[in-house]
Amino acid sequence: MDFNLGPLSQNKYGDSYYESLNGLSFTKKSSEMVFEKEFADLVLQKDVLNVFVGSDSGLLYEYLKNHPELPESTSYVFIELPEVIESRELNDIEEKSIFVVPSDYDLALLAVSHMNYVVQQRVRLVRSIGVLDSQPESIMRALWTSVEERYNKFISKELISLNSKPFIDAQLNNLADNNVPFINLRQALEGTTALILGGGPTLDQSIEWIRENREGMVIFSAARIARRLAKEGITPDFFISVDPHDVSFDNSKGIFQFADQSVLLNSYHINSAILSQWSGLKAYTGAKFPWLTKGEENLNAPGPNVINTALHLAFELGCENFIFSGVDLCFPGGQAYESSSDEAQIGGTFMFSDLQKVKNNAGKWVSTQPRYAISRDTIEQQVKHYKGQNAELNFLHLSLDAAYIEGVSYIPQESISFTDTEQTLALMSELRTQLSLSPEEVLKHLQSTKKQIEKQKRRFLDLINEAKQAVKFIPKLYSDGQEDSKIVKKVLKAKNKVNKLIGEDGDTLFHYDYSSFTGSFQHVSDETNMSQEEVSEQLHSFFNGVQQATERFLEQIRLSEQRLQLRERELKTRQNLSPLFSEWEKLNQFGRALCWQNWHGVPEQDEDRLIIEESIGLFRDVLQVKETKQVANLKKRSTNLKSLYQRIEKAYRDRDSQELYDSLDFMSKQEWPEQETSLKLDIARIAEAMWMELNNQEAEALLRYQSVVTPFLRHNALKFALGISTRQADHSSTLNILEQLCHFSLEYMVPYADMLDLMGSKEAASGVLEMYLQKHPQDAQTQLKQVQHLIDLQRFDQARQRLESFSREEAASAYQKTLAGLAAQLP
Repeated sequence: MDFNLGPLSQNKYGDSYYESLNGLSFTKKSSEMVFEKEFADLVLQKDVLNVFVGSDSGLLYEYLKNHPELPESTSYVFIELPEVIESRELNDIEEKSIFVVPSDYDLALLAVSHMNYVVQQRVRLVRSIGVLDSQPESIMRALWTSVEERYNKFISKELISLNSKPFIDAQLNNLADNNVPFINLRQALEGTTALILGGGPTLDQSIEWIRENREGMVIFSAARIARRLAKEGITPDFFISVDPHDVSFDNSKGIFQFADQSVLLNSYHINSAILSQWSGLKAYTGAKFPWLTKGEENLNAPGPNVINTALHLAFELGCENFIFSGVDLCFPGGQAYESSSDEAQIGGTFMFSDLQKVKNNAGKWVSTQPRYAISRDTIEQQVKHYKGQNAELNFLHLSLDAAYIEGVSYIPQESISFTDTEQTLALMSELRTQLSLSPEEVLKHLQSTKKQIEKQKRRFLDLINEAKQAVKFIPKLYSDGQEDSKIVKKVLKAKNKVNKLIGEDGDTLFHYDYSSFTGSFQHVSDETNMSQEEVSEQLHSFFNGVQQATERFLEQIRLSEQRLQLRERELKTRQNLSPLFSEWEKLNQFGRALCWQNWHGVPEQDEDRLIIEESIGLFRDVLQVKETKQVANLKKRSTNLKSLYQRIEKAYRDRDSQELYDSLDFMSKQEWPEQETSLKLDIARIAEAMWMELNNQEAEALLRYQSVVTPFLRHNALKFALGISTRQADHSSTLNILEQLCHFSLEYMVPYADMLDLMGSKEAASGVLEMYLQKHPQDAQTQLKQVQHLIDLQRFDQARQRLESFSREEAASAYQKTLAGLAAQLP
């Protein structure tokens, strides 16, 4: 493949950009000098992993390679086209923590090679100038788009992995109710047709067809659309629920009216308020326990979306035809949800700040959000895997407006018909029978689980004690600068015991409470030659982390044990239900009364009957509450001006004029808190200015940018305005904007002085630089720039004095060519 390096290096900054960062050139436009300063400050921040997309044909790489003072605690990864890596001979420089990887690099490897930054959430994706200056259809823009999408997926997965406490807490809470592993149902519906329902807007297109053909399919539905299905008179065979967070309960309230008819297929970490109050049939996926357990076997279900789980469970049940409806994974017609949902009523797509593009089944590019994109990619992988096992499987989608998924074919719904409906009904009846457990069988599961809990309590108590002892030894590790061999042996013995007790569950404990271990991931310049202080700090961080994480883990185990004991009492108690009601009330789980009634029937005593009726009534009241946490969260997300502004800026960077127009339309229709009205107006002004700029109305855009008044927004708006005035070579306007920017940061005084110089006011320019240097005397580049000004003004003695003073400074070694050039100009 031939590759022309020319276009990559011909950006508006050019080779001299990186030279100027080293003090070799002072011939920049004002806006470029502002960017240079911001860039230099960014890459020199401590304790950050900078992941650069592009190297500007190696210039950025060379700049960092030759920089004299890169922070030891910071690393740099360049993602670059293979042709550029080869032609520019870009290689890793490990002593400076500079690494080069090709454009198809698997970002998941960052969690291995740079785990300390990932754990501390100190990873930053940075555009090179080649990306910033690229056109929409250029190779650099394509590189950025690809890497940004993969980076968002990587960060999303890592954050979920690191913050697994909500998932493990739910897993422990659910030990009392996860009794039937899904693996028991494998191939129970062999040969049937699965209809997989999501909550996307195209569900509206198919709802009538679904109602008419319901008997011919096994329906797998996301729990969040239960209300819509009830309204339409459609009863699904399965509801799927996986999310442990509280908002999931609000999302899923509609499923409880189907408890006598539908089966709940849940992940082991489903929200416990859903699982504990579900009185119908159910089966769980994944591991019952968070620790490794011999003999425990079950099927896992992939994420990140409930639809990925539904598809996998349908496949494992033996379905052969898979039809998708409402599984859009994009925003058809600018909509994100089926029309009756809370999300559609409140905020729609504007609850998402990060957007990207995908193709739909009609071949058009449409917007989506990163989590949907990840889910789409995962379905693609799933379909490929399933067809690899059985090439006769069919995967169909009912809408042209949904995201295109390789291996899934669009089919008009009217062309589908069904025959063997009786067989499908018979198989579902057998499956329901298989899931029915007697109270005695449930009690047997509870007693087995309690034994596991007791065993783990003892293990984790021992682990806490060993870690505490080790923490006490560490301050005594060194005496008068020398190792105390006896203490070293005690610490090593404690570490061996801790490691043995943790066993193969180390990842579980770490991910349960990773914040307790962050001290163990502090940067150490040379691990083979650590100081005594560094050794002590690392050991203390490790043992202290083990102690804290284990204590929190053990606390949750004890709460789980209490739930197991409650279930036992529920199974054994047939009268005098007042104590049970008190416990249900404490947990705010009045739906437990329905589970009790399924086991025991209607109570014999009037007093107990009233208790059950009251509890069921209170549960129904909870289900009727509309101003839920979910609704409050949706309203907050849809009116989050910070997220909206980020979305607007991204649309501007992507030159997406339609997205800017849609944002303006949304802001005009949405109700905003009174205290945010002025902020909303200024964001709208910026969005209008951006739209004008993209539509070649630069004069109008310049005025609109300058009308913004909110301080931090005005700062950004003036920077956008500066770009326009610079492009138009309107020196007067540029000078005026830079003068206003100086009120936000003294950094703008340097380009302000440049503009004065360009307009012939060299004396004034020198005066401005002098004022700036009084506040920033350490700025070597500006010191040398001022020397050049003094020479140009023929103030040779001042120039010589300043040059001699600078030559004695430590920074002078990086500017030898510039110093020689300035000295040659002196008489």
